[in-house]
Amino acid sequence: MISNIISDLFNVLIFDKSSIPQNQEGDFIKLSGNLFLNKKLLDFYLEIKNKKQVQLSIFTSAPINKNDKLLKKYFNEFSDVFSTIPLGHSKNEPESFLLLSEKFGVDLENSFFIDDQKNHVIAAKKAGLPAEQFISNQEIINKLNNLCQL
Repeated sequence: MISNIISDLFNVLIFDKSSIPQNQEGDFIKLSGNLFLNKKLLDFYLEIKNKKQVQLSIFTSAPINKNDKLLKKYFNEFSDVFSTIPLGHSKNEPESFLLLSEKFGVDLENSFFIDDQKNHVIAAKKAGLPAEQFISNQEIINKLNNLCQL
């Protein structure tokens, strides 16, 4: 069983209105401007956290401001928010995931990574981190249901 879900932020949990997956509009709530929160997936992550004591983390390519209102309001139950920027490697490179383990103690083998970019998923797997590409909420929910034995 996994002990940590590591999720990308943009196009997994936060979407621009134009990039919300087709036929999933009802899963989202408006944050501000054109930004929408994937409420269905976030709620499912929180359900896993509460039922199975799984840690939640975010790994993004964007700069992180820990005082950001959105992070504080919607992602306060996430243990960690990591950015590739201080690591000096992109998520296209297995090194970025190896550095998460080395610098922050992330247990790659017992974690599960979700990202919308296939090349990021491939790099994670090369680093020994089980991963899945985000295509739809239902695909990820089914995968996590199986992994977490819900």
